[in-house]
Parts: sequence; structure tokens; C-alpha cells
Amino acid sequence: MRILVPGQAASIARTDSRGKAARRELVCAVLLAIPATVFHEQIRNLWTTALQDDRYSHVLLIPVISAILLFSGRRSIFSTAPAYSLAGLPLMTLGLALRWPVGFIRDGNDALACGMLGLALAWVGAFLFCFGRKAARAATFPLGFLILMIPLPTALLNAAVNALQHSSAAVTGAVFAILRIPARWEALSFTLNGYGYEIAVECSGIRSCMGLLVVSIVAGYLLLRSMWARVVFALLTIAAAIFKNAVRIVTVSWLTSYVDKSYYTSWIHTSGGVLFSLAALAILIPSLLGLQRMERSHSRQIR
Repeated sequence: MRILVPGQAASIARTDSRGKAARRELVCAVLLAIPATVFHEQIRNLWTTALQDDRYSHVLLIPVISAILLFSGRRSIFSTAPAYSLAGLPLMTLGLALRWPVGFIRDGNDALACGMLGLALAWVGAFLFCFGRKAARAATFPLGFLILMIPLPTALLNAAVNALQHSSAAVTGAVFAILRIPARWEALSFTLNGYGYEIAVECSGIRSCMGLLVVSIVAGYLLLRSMWARVVFALLTIAAAIFKNAVRIVTVSWLTSYVDKSYYTSWIHTSGGVLFSLAALAILIPSLLGLQRMERSHSRQIR
């Protein structure tokens, strides 16, 4: 038996607590590394695909953003003492089990979707096992955000691209009509001053739409309080992305047809997306501020 001087007992308790936390974090790191190892081939394929295909360029940022949100919200997420939860093991097992059907899926995109779904489930299960239900409930958004790193299955991706193509065509036609620019339409193609154009897959705006949607979801989570406001803001983001894409099509086609045909191959067509994103921001920033005011007004009425 030994006598502890005042403050020594508290110091020992703090040291023991830090030791337990370090061991728990080590266990979590190992459990997170296991799915990453199991799905390493799909992760490599996704990395390569994202660097080559605009439709996947946003995917690489999702785990990074999720980790940042977890770190920034660590005080509230881990406000209570973490406790191991066996409920995470079935979820992690289910995620790892999805590696088996990946090898039988012929479509490369669908195989990636299945693999990333398994990875996301396994990571969420590992977090739940290591830190418990309360921490997982507090981290619902950062963990749920991982769903965005799952590529859309081919059928859904094609449907989304097709919808964006037709929506962009409809808004482009409306802008032409408002500006009284004569254009003859046939499905997704139009003729302007003798020049023919087609709103092809590459012109659907899927990349900018997904990028803006990811940003709007994070902004909604950080700056809006109610679920209805976040959903409205996400829907407005899709509408703004379509409008931005239509403005880009109108600008490039008009400059090409009436000013100089070299505009079709100029930077404004090939890499002017950032410039035209200002049109989307002109819609989204006032919309966000308006939704915040509506939330405050609604809150005052409830009180």
C-alpha cells in the first residue's frame, strides 16, 4: 500500500484515461484499415477512374470531408465516455461480405458501387463498435456523408445524366426565348445562325452538379438547423447547377455563332466552369441567407 499526495490520484486517473483512449483509437485504426485492405483493388480503381472521368471527381473528397467533420465535432461526438458496442460487428461483417459479389459483377461501375458500399458500411460498423451508440448517433451526419463516396450504379448514373441533359436543354431553350435568340430545336440538338450544336453527355453538367451538391449538403449541415431547409437548399442547388449549365451553353453557342467560331475551342468552353459557377452562386448565396431568415422567423413564432 502507498500513500498518494494530493493531486496524484487525479493525475494517475488522467493518465489511465489517456491510455484507454489511446488503446481504443489504436483498435479503431486497425479496424478501419481492415476494410481498406480488403477493398484495396476497388479503392485503386476508383482513384484511377475519378482522375479520368468527371462524373467521379467529387468522390475522392468525401472521406476527407467526413474525417474533417468528425474531427471538428469531436467535443460533442465524444462528450460522453465511449463504450464498445457489439452492434457494430454485424454491420462491419456485412460490409466486408460485399467483397464477395464484387468479383461477379461484370459492369465496372456497378462493381465499384458495390465495393464502396461495403467499405462505407464496414467503416461505420468499426466506428460504432469502438465508440458506441451515443457517439455514432452524434456523428450521424459525418458517417452518413460517406454514402456520397459510393458511385451511382450505371442505371441510375445514366438516368441522372439523361435528366440533366433534357433539363439543360429546356432551360437553354427558355433563355434563348427570353433573349429572343432564334434557335431551332430537335430533341437535344439545336441550330443557331447555321451552326449545329448538341447537348451531349459531356455537356450534361453532371460534374459541376455533383460538386455543387456536395458543397451544398455540407453548407446546409453547418449553416442550417432544420431538415426541411437543408432539403430545400439541396434541391435549389440542383436547379442552380442546371441554370448555370444552360447559361454556359447559351454563351458558348452564341459567341461561336455570332462572334467567332474559335470560341467553341477556347478556354471559355473547355475550362470556363469556374466562371459560370458564379451564376449558380448568385442563386445559392441569397437562397441560403433567405432560408436562414425563415428558420429564425419560424423559431420565434414557436417561442
